[in-house]
Amino acid sequence: MRTSSEEKDSEKEKLNPNRWLQGHPSQQFNVIRRVYQQDALNKDADYQVPKKPLSYRCKRAVQSCGFGECLLNSLPIAKWLPRYSPKKFLVGDLVAGATTAVMHIPQGMAYALLAEVPPIVGLYMAFFPVLIYVIFGTSPHVSMGTFAVACLMAGKVVTQHSVHPELITAVNSTTTESKYY
Repeated sequence: MRTSSEEKDSEKEKLNPNRWLQGHPSQQFNVIRRVYQQDALNKDADYQVPKKPLSYRCKRAVQSCGFGECLLNSLPIAKWLPRYSPKKFLVGDLVAGATTAVMHIPQGMAYALLAEVPPIVGLYMAFFPVLIYVIFGTSPHVSMGTFAVACLMAGKVVTQHSVHPELITAVNSTTTESKYY
């Protein structure tokens, strides 16, 4: 027959077979596990970051930077225009604008002809990108405008899909002579 101390030792052996726990088994825990870095854990667990809806992401972006700061980051003109000094910069900016216009206006008209569209479209392409870049652009050293490769590609598409006037024949015609006069 076993004594009560042998039974207790046998019970302890069942609870602590490798003798990891010393003292009272109910008061200590020994956890053996692999040490993970976050990337390895995510990979092993097949974890993927849940996608948030666009409205939530936009709301968080506006809340995180504040409305005024968000507006300044979206419209750079709102940041530099209040600090603009016309006495210092106006003459230089006018010269730079005139130089850019002298280059872009004829170039835009020529590229419009190259693209087989009316020259007024070239004027639009010389003026509006620069105007929009003033509002949304972040670099003062950029000259926006048309370029030849895009015009050649556009011209090819326009030529393929346009209707030439010499191919159109008159179908409806009226005469002034009538039998019933």
